Amino acid sequence: MNWEEFEQCPICGEFDFVSRHRCPPAWYVRIVEDDDRYAEPMRVYARDTEEAAEKFGENWDSWGDYPLLSGEEIAVLVSPCDQPDDEQGFIVTGEMIPEYRAHATEVTP
Repeated sequence: MNWEEFEQCPICGEFDFVSRHRCPPAWYVRIVEDDDRYAEPMRVYARDTEEAAEKFGENWDSWGDYPLLSGEEIAVLVSPCDQPDDEQGFIVTGEMIPEYRAHATEVTP
């Protein structure tokens, strides 16, 4: 593999080697609010319905003040793009995971 071939796919957005990349399946994900569906679903590329719901949640959460990371949840419906009536429901939540780092330095008591 040549590192010059490592690029972001213009279709699915994943980074991979161009010569071997295959986009994962496409899914429609829509938010359900008060038993009503948003009119426009978002196309998401993922290996399965659960990953599609998670990717949608990550993207949706970044549009504002990160409500999922603040403890809120959203209900979504996921369907294959070629079978939009075959929907599966998910509750999407988020979790902020703290990360700590240490850097070596001279420390005197």
